[in-house]
Amino acid sequence: MRAVAQQGTQLIALGSRGRSSRHEHRVRSFSADYALLTELRSLATDRVGATLLADHICSLNEVPPPTVTFHGRRGPHTGYCLAPAWHVRLTVGERTVQRWEQQKGRTWPDEGMIRLGNQPSLGTVAHELGHHLVNQKEPPGAAPHGKVWVTWFDVAAAGVVDWCNRMDLDLGGLPRFSTA
Repeated sequence: MRAVAQQGTQLIALGSRGRSSRHEHRVRSFSADYALLTELRSLATDRVGATLLADHICSLNEVPPPTVTFHGRRGPHTGYCLAPAWHVRLTVGERTVQRWEQQKGRTWPDEGMIRLGNQPSLGTVAHELGHHLVNQKEPPGAAPHGKVWVTWFDVAAAGVVDWCNRMDLDLGGLPRFSTA
């Protein structure tokens, strides 16, 4: 199942993941729409789509988007979120930022970063953007995979559906609704 959108973005059907996330029990317990979060794992997008999706969800939630990077060895169900530089300075100090910058040879991303595989699942994009929204919208110190994060994961998932609808991408029967 492939659907092509205006900018050439497409959705790619994924096979079964075969295992659940290590955070599954919290997501199942606290999500307002657990079925949607599960279903979003079955569809992936490309690099362009993931970047556009991040911009869209951040715009809906009135936060700056993170830098979105990709790594070919990451699978569709794995991602990584780096908190914004200002957030890290508040929570663990300037020294941590300086050490990271020396080690990496570049500056810590001002508004954070998410790293995804080349064809990330929509659920993975929502998961990582849930972290980004926690970092941007909540006071420092919120648990990385706690109840607050699950709430923002739900918000990001609703933004995924909104984006797919706006891009006229076929969600293959997933519930269609708007975050507007």
